[in-house]
Order: sequence, then C-alpha cells, then structure tokens
Amino acid sequence: MTKETKGKPITHQTITMLVVIVVLAGGFAYSYASLSGRISTVCQQATSIALEEESLINNITLTLQSQMSSDNSLIQTLNSTRPAGYTDMIAILNNEITQDLALINLGTTAEVGVNSASGPCH
Repeated sequence: MTKETKGKPITHQTITMLVVIVVLAGGFAYSYASLSGRISTVCQQATSIALEEESLINNITLTLQSQMSSDNSLIQTLNSTRPAGYTDMIAILNNEITQDLALINLGTTAEVGVNSASGPCH
C-alpha cells in the first residue's frame, strides 16, 4: 500500500467492482467447461461416424474390386467365344469397370477431417 491509500477504507464501488469481476470470471469458467464438454462429445460422435464411414468405404471398395474382376473375366470369355454382339457387351462391361474405378478413387480420396489439426477434435 502506498501512503495515499494506507488507512483509506475500501469503497462500496470497489467491492461492487470486485464482485462483478468474480461473478463474470465464474460465468466464463462455467461456460468454457460446459462448451468443452459439448465439443468433446461431438468429437467422439464424429470420430465414431468417421470410423463407420471408413468401414463402409472399405466394404464398397472390396465389392467394386470383386465386380471389376468378374467383369474382366467375362470380357476374356467373350473375347474367346465371340458370340453375336460381344463387342457391345464388352463396351458395356468396360464402361462399368470405368465407373467402378471412379467410385473407388472417389472413396479413397475422400477425407472426413475429424482429427485434422485445424479442427476442434485433436
């Protein structure tokens, strides 16, 4: 304490200001804790959804790869037997293979971003 403030009583305004500061600080702390809890819950849910999506994409990729293998086998069979209209059938199968590859590439390049460093879930 300085000489000027030594012995001066604390004023009503000072006490009021301190009470307001303490109440606001408590409110901010409560809001922060509450929001942190909600963010944590949302992050856990988002991570769970991302894992389910990853599993789904893996299953779809395996199915499409199997279909592509089957289509390629059918193309080889058509090329060796050469039935009527086989070139049109091969074109359709090649188109399906191209579409399957596009879906596989789309699935492997998709990013969920739940655990990215820029997001709140890290």
